[in-house]
Amino acid sequence: MHGGIPSGKAYYHLNISLRNSDNKAVIKDAEVEARVANPVTGVETKKLELMEIGSAISYGNYFRMPEKTPYTIMVQVRKQGSSQAIEAKFDFKHD
Repeated sequence: MHGGIPSGKAYYHLNISLRNSDNKAVIKDAEVEARVANPVTGVETKKLELMEIGSAISYGNYFRMPEKTPYTIMVQVRKQGSSQAIEAKFDFKHD
């Protein structure tokens, strides 16, 4: 998965599941990108890869987040064939 678990400390796996709001069907053909930003470490942007674990389908990738200061995670989702992106923003802070 994503080339294996990265070696080293402070790696977190970002996992996003997508479903159609009309019929609740799993979305398997989206382009998903995440940007993780922190005032100390800067910004890292990666494509989230389609993954299947058992019967669960989601998108994910690993991000290194070593600082105890807050991170902002911005996710952009584009359905296949659409130029319009849907965005979601999350705040993250680990202990």
